Amino acid sequence: MDIKRHIAFKVRIKDISDGNYIKQDGTKSNYVLFKDGRKISRVNVIAVILSKVDDKELNYRSIIIDDGSGKIAVRSFDDLNIFDGVSIGDSILAIGKIREFGGEKYIIPEIIKKIDDKRWITLRKIELGINDKESEEVKKEKAVDLNENKISNEANKDVEDVVEFIKRNDSGNGVSIQDVVNNFGDESERIIKNLLENGDIFELKPGFIKVLE
Repeated sequence: MDIKRHIAFKVRIKDISDGNYIKQDGTKSNYVLFKDGRKISRVNVIAVILSKVDDKELNYRSIIIDDGSGKIAVRSFDDLNIFDGVSIGDSILAIGKIREFGGEKYIIPEIIKKIDDKRWITLRKIELGINDKESEEVKKEKAVDLNENKISNEANKDVEDVVEFIKRNDSGNGVSIQDVVNNFGDESERIIKNLLENGDIFELKPGFIKVLE
């Protein structure tokens, strides 16, 4: 019988989404087959809460979280109080089992903990970077891309200005992308896209962005 408690692996949300969900018979645990060959049933994720949902009719609560690599739902059907201590915009640690319904993967939480010390977020990025088993060819390609796409000091200043604008004008609900574009011009759309891809900012809700701190 497969009754042992599986390790909660530290992973990116994108890796969960990109993996194949494998259902097993009997008492064996279902798992996600990651692209690197790992079979993972439980995950340990650090991310930001984008939204919260309470469905009293279906008797479940859920949140949507984003770690800069992707978004995933965290749904609780048993412990409906598990999300009481966290709010939209909070950075959290989520540990739980991966499930899938209708082709959509989600996490059933065992632990939800708010992260106040941002150094844990920095540490997690380092850990995932160390554990990232990219081939040497991919690393070389990325290095070439970085060299080819280096931006000038002036462009770097533009990025800093956009980030500072978002921080300064965010009262807690994010800043409208249109406000950023109106202030900095159409070129800021490219800056926003790059910041989203790098995980420096995230889309709190459609059309509104927030700096990940």
